[in-house]
Amino acid sequence: MLFAYVDESGDPFGDPSNRGSPSYTLGVVLVHSSQWADAFDGLIELRRELRQNFGVPARAEIKASYLIRNEGTFAQLRLSSKQRRYIYRRHLSILSQVGARAFAVFVDKRSLAAKGRLLETRDLVWSTLFQRLSLTHDRDIPGRKSPILLVHDEGEDLTIRKLARRARRFLTAGSAYGTGSLRLSRGWLLDDPVSRQSHHSLFVQCADLVAYSATKRLIQGGSRQTRVCPPQMWQALDTACHAAVNGLARGNDSTRPAGIVIRN
Repeated sequence: MLFAYVDESGDPFGDPSNRGSPSYTLGVVLVHSSQWADAFDGLIELRRELRQNFGVPARAEIKASYLIRNEGTFAQLRLSSKQRRYIYRRHLSILSQVGARAFAVFVDKRSLAAKGRLLETRDLVWSTLFQRLSLTHDRDIPGRKSPILLVHDEGEDLTIRKLARRARRFLTAGSAYGTGSLRLSRGWLLDDPVSRQSHHSLFVQCADLVAYSATKRLIQGGSRQTRVCPPQMWQALDTACHAAVNGLARGNDSTRPAGIVIRN
């Protein structure tokens, strides 16, 4: 079984021309059930390291926005942007060390807004995520399928449950080899998605950092954001980057970063 931890960066419906975010991204951290305990212990060790070196409480919530804006638990620590960038990078790099993987699904809302499709944002990104998870279930380990339990940050529980139930029954994906679509397999999603408060889940917090770093890989931020999360931050995932999710797209466009599915 695979655990898929999901969090978002940006808002799905805010008009990007009127203070809405320019994009909407879902970050995903995949952990196999057989490796979950070791992966969790690895994150606990990282938190102990950060407490010892920087005074970050072991149970503190670490989110991209807190690191960028020096807010939350970091408001009292007086850490430099270089130190906060290190903390950000360590959370991404630890994923490869503990056997986890990560990817993201991204959409530029400015493009959708120009086409009059802004209200499609959330459904487009979540349906794409479900497609990639279903294909991961089918193809991840040759000869063996790994059902997926989705764990997401709380906030839109009813909407995500509705989208997941629809995806479980009716999900299709565009064929990469011509016209038409492929009907994806059933049985890939275990039960309804589970919501967790992000401050209670280290993996959901990592998914938040994955989502933001994917966004800044494609849309560079201002000087404050770049000091903590430059475009190169995505590369800190190293072997944890789940490149298979957009392998076909990168075959047609080598400039696309591995592990970030771009929708439009």
